Amino acid sequence: MQLRRANRGIAIREVAITLLVLLVMVGVMIYCLASRTTEAAHAACEQNMASINVAIEKWFFDKGRWPANDLHDLAQDKAYFPSGVPRCPVTGEPYRMDLRTYRVARHPH
Repeated sequence: MQLRRANRGIAIREVAITLLVLLVMVGVMIYCLASRTTEAAHAACEQNMASINVAIEKWFFDKGRWPANDLHDLAQDKAYFPSGVPRCPVTGEPYRMDLRTYRVARHPH
C-alpha cells in the first residue's frame, strides 16, 4: 500500500494566477473610475455654463448693459459669484461670453 503525500500548501503557479486575476480586476476598476471622473467634469462644465448664463442675464437686468466678454465684471461684483467666476473643470480655461448671443461661448474639450 502506497501512502499519498499530503498537500503542503499553495503552489507558486496558483499564487501567480490569483495575482494576475486581481491585477486585471483592479485595472478594470481604475478604467471605470477614470471614465466616470471625465463624465463628471463635463457635466460640471455644462452646469457652470448654465450658471454663468443666468448671471449674465441678471447682470443685464440689474445694470442695463451686458458684462464684458471676459466676464471680469461678474468676477469683481461678489453679489454674482462670491468666490469668483468658475473656470472650466475639464481644461481649466476661463469662460468667455459670445458678443453675438450674450451667452457663454462653447469651447472645445
